[in-house]
Amino acid sequence: MASDLIAALQSQHPNLPIITPADPNFEATRACFIKKDAEVPSAIARPQNAEHVQAIVKYCTKNGVDFVVRSGGHDCDGRSQVAGALSLDMRDIKHVSISADEKTASVGGGIIFRDLAKELDARGLITPV
Repeated sequence: MASDLIAALQSQHPNLPIITPADPNFEATRACFIKKDAEVPSAIARPQNAEHVQAIVKYCTKNGVDFVVRSGGHDCDGRSQVAGALSLDMRDIKHVSISADEKTASVGGGIIFRDLAKELDARGLITPV
């Protein structure tokens, strides 16, 4: 993904963190839990809310930019990273909202099971296996 496309996306969404290979945190951010030799994305976007996700998907679609979504980064084959694509790293969107009747929950795309289990356990709930 060319740096001018990254700059254009950031100018439209200044509160959207985008990490490039030049950033000292790039390698730590892209690190994959299981597959250590995962592909290297061109940049990593860290959406903070649904509006950011929507904006990224629209931008990539409009500009022909390949993108891939990463949630917890635990995919056994490292499919959350694609060489040259923009990685949508969902780990900052990890909310849990439990319905009033406690029969359903809405969770953010970056939630990991441990955090979900903690939230449910605090209310005496469990997740189905």
